[in-house]
Amino acid sequence: MMEKKWKIIRVSKRVKPIHYSLRPPLPLELGKDYYVSFCVGQAYHCRLTNIYEERRRIEIEIPRRPSRSWMERMSRKRIPRQQWREWLSVCEKEPYSCVDVYLLFPDEIGCTPEEAVLHQVTM
Repeated sequence: MMEKKWKIIRVSKRVKPIHYSLRPPLPLELGKDYYVSFCVGQAYHCRLTNIYEERRRIEIEIPRRPSRSWMERMSRKRIPRQQWREWLSVCEKEPYSCVDVYLLFPDEIGCTPEEAVLHQVTM
């Protein structure tokens, strides 16, 4: 996972999701990187942050690239271009500084992007 972690990973449209009852359980490790898919043909990097055994749920973080408008709203002022470049370089060095957190079933993630599409998140 050396490329920018917030990028969408394209997967062949021939890979189709399988029914949730047919998904095999994965061996899960806290802090390990996995992939998750919310629609056919796309997968995202994610990191497993928590396992809730009693509710059969897992918590994952998906890194996201901060938008300039988000940064401007946070600071309530216009950000100079140099400062914006410095912020992006920090996010590239520490890709998990800007994340979205999701609560999923344990069988909705995969070890590869193709496996993530097979185990696509059910809504």
